[in-house]
Amino acid sequence: MNRILAGDEFVAASDQGARSVEVVFVPEANTILASASMSARPSVTLNSSMRRGHVLSAGGKCLNVPGDERSEARWEGGLEQLENYGFVKDASYKREVFRMTKAGFDAADQLWFVLILRRIESLQSHEHSYVNFDDIIDEPFFGQKISEAFLREKLRSLASIEQLEIVPVDGGIGGARLNDTGRKSLREHSILEFAEPEANES
Repeated sequence: MNRILAGDEFVAASDQGARSVEVVFVPEANTILASASMSARPSVTLNSSMRRGHVLSAGGKCLNVPGDERSEARWEGGLEQLENYGFVKDASYKREVFRMTKAGFDAADQLWFVLILRRIESLQSHEHSYVNFDDIIDEPFFGQKISEAFLREKLRSLASIEQLEIVPVDGGIGGARLNDTGRKSLREHSILEFAEPEANES
């Protein structure tokens, strides 16, 4: 898991040339990466129109309030940060479609580890209880439902690094529970924040 510095921002490592740099992600950047990676065709789009304003979407979900300049600036700032450090790249050469890079996918995986561990912790009745797979997937993340295949992949990855225990059922996963290592990871990442999509807010 990537290290978190003081403050409410996520820190990831990015190799640029021969040197390693630390990238401090703002909450909007975290949400853009996590949301984009939910989709079967992960991408971030930025569309503009004179009438509607700027629309920033990740994984098919609009994240900002089009026409609200403060909202547009906040989310576009998150996207620019990801682009500047090589987590997404302009795929259209018009700054309209951005593809995630390998570094972006790696960071998104770690963000999802935190999100899923938090979800399981919130659903556990006590520290030794298991949470049903269907309960983990029932509530949306960032206004979107994740697929069963997506959740199974993340749960198996978390189990492989001993962050939780899973219950296999007929080739799938029936449930999961946090272990001491997973709870320790959550404490270490307790200040990690995500920005909720604003498009549907009144």
